[in-house]
Amino acid sequence: MGFQQLLPITAVVAVCLFALKELIEAFRRYFAERRRIRAIKSLIAVECELNLWAVKSLTHVLETIRDDLAAEGKPEFKLFFPRDGRVRFKSTQGDGSYIGFAIAPVHTEHLTKNTLEIATFGGSFDRAAREALEALSDLEHLRQSVIYFVEPDDKDDLVHRESFLDYAFSELPEIKRLLGLLYKECTGNELVEHRVR
Repeated sequence: MGFQQLLPITAVVAVCLFALKELIEAFRRYFAERRRIRAIKSLIAVECELNLWAVKSLTHVLETIRDDLAAEGKPEFKLFFPRDGRVRFKSTQGDGSYIGFAIAPVHTEHLTKNTLEIATFGGSFDRAAREALEALSDLEHLRQSVIYFVEPDDKDDLVHRESFLDYAFSELPEIKRLLGLLYKECTGNELVEHRVR
């Protein structure tokens, strides 16, 4: 075997090794991308569960305000802002009985942070993420409005409280539905269970 016969064999081996290396690298990139998408979906699914708690918490506050306003006597609503950063709601009846609980925050950190990356995925996941982000913006607006209407700066705004309650009750089911669609895109399951933290 002469030098000329070895050259083509070494060239073929080099090309084969290069092709094998590129194939392995392509598989590595493909699986890394799948892991990254799975991680983003997992973070967003947790955020959906946290926001389901925010929806339930806000619904409970709204129901308490509505029921207490409809009951005999004159209820007094108060907000407390403890050092831990939470917002606590308290409703006191004329007879001195009261009920209180936290108003859960709205979580959008992971969804907002990954919006551009989600857009590159396209399809139904991108659409569900954009709609859920808009719904969470509405949820935050409702939350801030509840906080305002519990103790408004201008007492004349109290006349709008009942119409706000009607508006809030009409918006919450759609917010919950859009969160459920995003959760289903992320996990393949229905959004039933919430997370408190």
